[in-house]
This record gives sequence, structure tokens and C-alpha cells, in this order.
Amino acid sequence: YTPEIVVNGRNEFVGSNEPALRQAIDHGLKEAAGARVRLTQAKVGGGQLAWQAAMQTNGAAEMVIAVVEDSARTQVGGGENRNKTLRHVQIVRGLQTVSPDGRKDMHGDIPWPRGLSTADAEVIVFLQDRDNGKILAATSAAVTQ
Repeated sequence: YTPEIVVNGRNEFVGSNEPALRQAIDHGLKEAAGARVRLTQAKVGGGQLAWQAAMQTNGAAEMVIAVVEDSARTQVGGGENRNKTLRHVQIVRGLQTVSPDGRKDMHGDIPWPRGLSTADAEVIVFLQDRDNGKILAATSAAVTQ
């Protein structure tokens, strides 16, 4: 169903159900953190984002790096939303998944989206349990040049 929301890989419901969303988020925030992640570099150059991150986790986790555009607007030309302006926030413009394989410090490059200003973007890094999709830790940082 659209829009759908999934919180921590466990709770799913219709995205317009604000009370359920707030309850799921509040519950997730009260759980003890079993992992940590820290973004130590997010720098754009030569059409690439160079990133570095440090992590701590006891379980099998993957690290996901997302390049996120803060906001955008779309003028709709047809369909049920014709002549409306839609507002979008936190738009994922690039995504990379890395398997730490026991490493605590990670680094890599991800293509920087064409036309995206570093002033209008941020990088979000999160650790996700490989088995059930639960988000174990997350952080974000502004991008530098």
C-alpha cells in the first residue's frame, strides 16, 4: 500500500497513520543502543563523495551510506495531482551498502549526483541488521568540498 512506513524493519503501516508512526518511533528510541556509527568524513571532489566512518557493533550488520537532498518541489502536469506543486524532503539521491566483514573503520567513494549542491545535501550513514532489517545505529553529517 502507498504510502507505507516501516520502522526498524519490524513495524509497518499506512504512512498517514501518524499515531502509529509516533508510537513506533518512541518505542524504538527507548531501546538500548547495541551499536554505534560515526561519520568522520564526507567530502565531495571530482564527482565523488569520499566518506569515512567508524562503527561498533556486536552483531552481523551492514553499513548503508545515503546521499540525501534536503528538499525539492515538483510541478505536476497531469493525473490526479495536475497543476499541483508537490514538496519532497530527504530525497535519497545515492545509496551504497558495505559489508564491514569485521572491520571497525570503513571508507569508500560514492558517485555524487549531478546538479546537487553540497549546501542542499547531507550524508546519512546507518547500520542495519543483516537478518531482520532493524536499524542499529545512525548518524548524519553535512558535506564539504
